[in-house]
Amino acid sequence: MEHKNLIEYLPDFLAGIREMKLIMGAEQPEIAQLVVQQQLNLSDQFILTASEIGLERFERAYGIIKQPGATAQERRFQLLAKFSEGSLYNLWYLKERLAFLCGADGYSLRLEPGAYYIEIKVALTSKHMLEAVAEMIDEVIPCNLMRSVDLLYNTHDKLGGLTHGTLSTYTNKDIRSEAIV
Repeated sequence: MEHKNLIEYLPDFLAGIREMKLIMGAEQPEIAQLVVQQQLNLSDQFILTASEIGLERFERAYGIIKQPGATAQERRFQLLAKFSEGSLYNLWYLKERLAFLCGADGYSLRLEPGAYYIEIKVALTSKHMLEAVAEMIDEVIPCNLMRSVDLLYNTHDKLGGLTHGTLSTYTNKDIRSEAIV
């Protein structure tokens, strides 16, 4: 939001008076600070744009304990997972929630209805969000389903196009469990 100088709001005959220029010049920093604070307050009303203070307020409201070392993006993810809880629990809804939280290609889902089993794998790019996804899954799926929530590790299919020279810069653990491609 663009904010003009206070002197620009005055009529021309007042703007030319020396005292008015001094008064407006003295008030300008206060008004600028109020505008910045207003923009911060507006940003803090929404999870996606909240500042550190806004995120803390949302976490208190939803009863989420801040994990040490969690980035603002990870905290937003946990808040969005908690905030987007609803009562319409079906496969379509679960896929929508996972796509919203992890991205359209950020997960895989396998359901075996006859075995009462569901398997969800989260992409390595979102591996820090695994716990939040597991909590959301526990709240969404029926109690009679066995569930498995794990990371979608790199496989030969994903890494087959890379050369040995490219992969030699990584350890075996990194190749398996880091987002390389």
